[in-house]
Amino acid sequence: MKLFRKKFTFFPVMLMIAALVLPSVTAMAADSSYKFSAIDLKLNVPEELICFTQTTTGNNAYLKDIGADDANEVQNAMRASNIYLEAFSKDLSYEIAVVGIKAGSSLSNLDELSQDELSGMFLNYIDSENSKQEDSLTETMTGKAIDTINDRPYFRTEVTSVSDEKQTIYTRKYYTVTRGYIYMYSLQSKDNEITEDMVNDILHIINSAQYTSVKKSIFENGVFTETLSSILTVAIPIAILVAIYLLITKVGKKGRSKLSSEEAELRARYKEQHNKK
Repeated sequence: MKLFRKKFTFFPVMLMIAALVLPSVTAMAADSSYKFSAIDLKLNVPEELICFTQTTTGNNAYLKDIGADDANEVQNAMRASNIYLEAFSKDLSYEIAVVGIKAGSSLSNLDELSQDELSGMFLNYIDSENSKQEDSLTETMTGKAIDTINDRPYFRTEVTSVSDEKQTIYTRKYYTVTRGYIYMYSLQSKDNEITEDMVNDILHIINSAQYTSVKKSIFENGVFTETLSSILTVAIPIAILVAIYLLITKVGKKGRSKLSSEEAELRARYKEQHNKK
């Protein structure tokens, strides 16, 4: 039993390190999962995309890459635009935004409409989108359709925008209404036309979407996640150092004990041989 006690003395420290480090490893090995209780939404994002949410912390290594001074700037901008998730390609050539808004009482869920009602609402939606012209942009709708994804209708639009500075932005947007919320998934690419790989990424997210009640989590609180992130930044290196210290200490004790045992054995043999003489 003593042997097992020696082994398990170090085990809790390793468990603590694993609990702190493994979640990040898991996120790297598979899709990243997100839950948003404010809009009853769960979804997955391809692992190769860089993600920001309304609780993004200052430890996010990509903040400077997107031109943000700090996490608060990202959080405030996302809240102001009702963006709950923003995902970028690693070369920042395109981005995907997930927007959620409480629908008005007069707006029906798309999956509850008849085909005629759905078609009529689609035409109204297209008229509304065409009326959203910005002064600094020349926008042209190049595509529109009603797509069915996982038995749910989405209004799809494709728009090409050219700014006064001659920068071209290509946008593909999916819009649906369900459970009393408006959901919009927007894909944007600057200067480069939208490719099949980009479309696959946004469809991957939409296909994973679950419109269901989500229990509010403390991790949706920006202050809490920022504080926790700061604590973990300090705690992980300390935990690793403690683990290394304990390992060295135990190996050292074991080594000293082994040397003492060998020394005692040599002395005993020497005395035994000396007595024989």
